[in-house]
Amino acid sequence: MPDKTHIKYILDENEMPRAWYNIAADLPRLPEPVLHPGPKKPVTPDDRYRPANW
Repeated sequence: MPDKTHIKYILDENEMPRAWYNIAADLPRLPEPVLHPGPKKPVTPDDRYRPANW
């Protein structure tokens, strides 16, 4: 069954963005940290490389 939460765009090289905008620079404050879905605590660098076992 297709995952309806993700969308994939296929762009030709001439359609690829040549510039990006850093929205974080214009936010009034930094966003909240990303939470680990299991313990609901901020994700650590080690969590990014550990297999999920919630």
